[in-house]
Amino acid sequence: MSVRKIGIIGENCFGAWRYTRTACRGVVLRGDEILLSYETRTGQYMIPGGGLEDGEDEAECCRREVEEETGVIVEPGACTLEIDEYYEDWKYVSRYFLCNPVGEGVRQLTEREAGAGMEPRWVSVGRAVAEFATHADYTDTDEMRRGLYLREYRALLALLMRLRPMVIDDYDRVYALWMSCKNMGFNDVDDSREGIGRYLKRNPDTCFVAEVGGALCGVILAGHDGRRGFIHHMAVAPDFRRQGVGQALVERALAALEAEKISKVALLTFKYNEAGNAFWERQGFTLREDLNYRNRALVELKRIDT
Repeated sequence: MSVRKIGIIGENCFGAWRYTRTACRGVVLRGDEILLSYETRTGQYMIPGGGLEDGEDEAECCRREVEEETGVIVEPGACTLEIDEYYEDWKYVSRYFLCNPVGEGVRQLTEREAGAGMEPRWVSVGRAVAEFATHADYTDTDEMRRGLYLREYRALLALLMRLRPMVIDDYDRVYALWMSCKNMGFNDVDDSREGIGRYLKRNPDTCFVAEVGGALCGVILAGHDGRRGFIHHMAVAPDFRRQGVGQALVERALAALEAEKISKVALLTFKYNEAGNAFWERQGFTLREDLNYRNRALVELKRIDT
């Protein structure tokens, strides 16, 4: 099984590293809950795990560290994610394992962990994502927590984000997401519940939402007329931007259109939407300057611009 790698480069990175530390961390799930280590004296959460000892098997390191921190015995699966952090002349490697809880063991905290009042906490995945999403709040006050929370946030998105076909029951949450995004255009007919319902009925296999722990991360509408594909209203929730959510949605939609024998896909963005145009350029959508876009309303439409 391939291991996805994510790099995080700190502002104080020297550009090269002399030292490396490898840690193994366990993402332990129980229904819609995740096991975290919580420091009662600092209010800080983290995914349990710790340093790999000389000659130690990585899965065994994960198993040992989770038990020592939380008292939960786990069975790790294969490592599917590695996050490499670069600060000063250090490279910190975190290898993440999805784990199943299989029993109760004995906690053995280090002196530092005991001093911080570390204890295990089962919290909802959505709450964990929301907690780690606050990483930027610590930029000027707690650089260690900012880096830790950024790492754990990126890990949960990479490991737990789920893409699935959009259904009409998603409409209220999707519409709220659209309204929270700037520089997008809607109208009261095509983008009403009835209008989106018609679109989904015609394109049931090419429109997708992204979720993490039940929280809506993003949405993309894609469809075709049998000859050309078209993308509408791709949006990512503000707290989840620049984490690969938009790219994952685009790749899933394009794959779905290709499976339906569509050979070319188009989309529209407002010229003043600089962020949107830059995103689509990165996704390989080239700008056509040899065309005039024309349309004609068949019914009266009320514009809704965000």
